[in-house]
Amino acid sequence: MRTKSSMKAMAAGAALLAVSIAPSAALAHAALKSTSPANGSTVKALPSFIKITFAEPIGRVTFVKAVDAKGVDHVVTAGLDPASAARVVARTAKPVAGRYRVTWKIVADDGHAESGTFTFTVKK
Repeated sequence: MRTKSSMKAMAAGAALLAVSIAPSAALAHAALKSTSPANGSTVKALPSFIKITFAEPIGRVTFVKAVDAKGVDHVVTAGLDPASAARVVARTAKPVAGRYRVTWKIVADDGHAESGTFTFTVKK
């Protein structure tokens, strides 16, 4: 036979379990899923577009830069991909051979700011 105190303890344990599981869904942010060009890859030419894909929809693109070894940013425009709310597309110009460091910052639909970097090399 269960006592009132054991029923309260079970209810408290169930509530604690529910609270500990729920935040995992609430804390899901727009984590980086993939980039094109891929991080660390070598490509034959600077692509016309750099694509950054996230696991969740993006609310706003703060900035995207693709800086070469001389410090020149090759991104002309950057914004959300009309075909996918989870992808950022940055149009590039004035291609040169060498290593590029792409830096990005977005605000996810859930309001959290996310940022990161990746690199790729344009073959000489």
